Amino acid sequence: MQTTPVFDLLKVCVKQVDQPTLDSLVPHLTELIRKGVGLGTKCGTAQLLVSITDHCGSIVAPYTGKLLAALLYGVADRNPVVQRCMSLAIGQLISYAKQASVEKLLTHVRAWYLEKEDDYMRRACGQLFHACARHASDILRRHSASALPLIFLAAADVVDPAEAAATAAAATDPAEAEAAAAAAEDAALWKEAWTDCAGSATALADCVSEALTLFGQAIRSAYWPLRAQGAAAVKQLAAQLDLGVERTAWLLNDLLIPAMQSKHQQAQVRRVMCEAAATLCVRCPQLAEAPRAATLKLLVAAAESQSACLAPAAQVVRLCGTPVLDRLWEQVKANLPGSLPALGQLWVADPDQQNRYLAQVCEQLVAHDKDLHGCLRTCRELVERDCALASGGSPPEPLLACAQHLLTAVRHRRTHFYQDALHLITCLVTCMSPSGASKLSAEFQDMCTALIDLAQQQASPSLQSHFDPLLQDGGVAAAAAAAAAAAAAAAAASTATKTAGAEGEGEGEFSGEASPTVRPPSPMPEDEASSTQ
Repeated sequence: MQTTPVFDLLKVCVKQVDQPTLDSLVPHLTELIRKGVGLGTKCGTAQLLVSITDHCGSIVAPYTGKLLAALLYGVADRNPVVQRCMSLAIGQLISYAKQASVEKLLTHVRAWYLEKEDDYMRRACGQLFHACARHASDILRRHSASALPLIFLAAADVVDPAEAAATAAAATDPAEAEAAAAAAEDAALWKEAWTDCAGSATALADCVSEALTLFGQAIRSAYWPLRAQGAAAVKQLAAQLDLGVERTAWLLNDLLIPAMQSKHQQAQVRRVMCEAAATLCVRCPQLAEAPRAATLKLLVAAAESQSACLAPAAQVVRLCGTPVLDRLWEQVKANLPGSLPALGQLWVADPDQQNRYLAQVCEQLVAHDKDLHGCLRTCRELVERDCALASGGSPPEPLLACAQHLLTAVRHRRTHFYQDALHLITCLVTCMSPSGASKLSAEFQDMCTALIDLAQQQASPSLQSHFDPLLQDGGVAAAAAAAAAAAAAAAAASTATKTAGAEGEGEGEFSGEASPTVRPPSPMPEDEASSTQ
């Protein structure tokens, strides 16, 4: 279109445009935008406006109100090419528009996004914000309360763009492939707009109230995709900003809990709402017991019927310490090894639950040892929260046999699983008492020692200090005995300190120094650098 003789002539004519010319030209342009027929007429008029704006600059300011209104009418066109051209013209003009005109435009587009369920209208909103963010991001930041919450909402990850693109590539039906490709393109538009305008959720710190109000409107919507986006936006905002107790309670009590109680929900919407509710509970430890208990009840009910809700339910179970494995065991077992992280979090310090399920859980870990990374981490979590180990006893036989099987698999593979294996060994050593350590078979001790030696040869220098106690004379059993003795000494020192403090208070003065607390070696933190292969 730009190479035609007519368009070349228009480029020459644009250089002659001035204030008096615009007085007579703008009404004709708005008429063409509103009533023009044909793709060439509509797109050519929008491109002509872009050229006039580039040439005249601030001279077009008095006419931006009428032009923006006409272009917004063109953005609602069903043709995506027309949408793109009209959006580009708005992105150029908005820099010279009055504050009231910009606010009116943003309000109109927000109403479109929240009220219209047509895909082409939502795509038009994405095209418009993408063009404005690319050419006038400072204007959107100036109107952050109106613009940024909507962009954040639309850019929320309900479906990952890469996953949507892969779905489109794998689709066999042409209509499904086209729809999936369009969805991936729309998601990418909103992502780019958010990156150009803000980049992180901290940009919403000054307009959190407006953002939460908008997200609430989305969650209450009758349109399922918009509900999912509202919940995903709440989840991402809560993960990056501290919303406080009051706002968290409002989001749960007034929005998510009533929405989750609905009996008719799409699976994707239910999953995203469960993830949002779990994130709110985990990120706000000061939350009252009532909303947390109500959330846990709904999450467990959702996890019973949908495996994708296991992970968010397990997060809140670990936070609350409520035993629910009776209700979720079949769901967990049916989705192994994918549900291994959830299984580790569902294993709370409840003697009755552990006595009934420990043998079954260990059998499943041995059966699914192909996912060795997940099995090692889950086994370590079982050890950490086992009641017998917490009281200084010896490991239960099924748990010890499971640990031995997994560590043997690591030794045979000799790969990047060393760090997880050393985590497990350290956890066992730290928790065992001297009597429990003496029950370890010589074969188990020799295997652990050999594995530690192999890992020591390949581990990075930052990891060596964590495993020095395991490499002392006497091997693993001696290290376990030393750890238990240190724990006993620490407990005795704490008791002596409390006794001395009580006696000092009775005498009216404090005398003597408290014995220093000796702590057993702790398991290596999760965020340590992994060992090289």
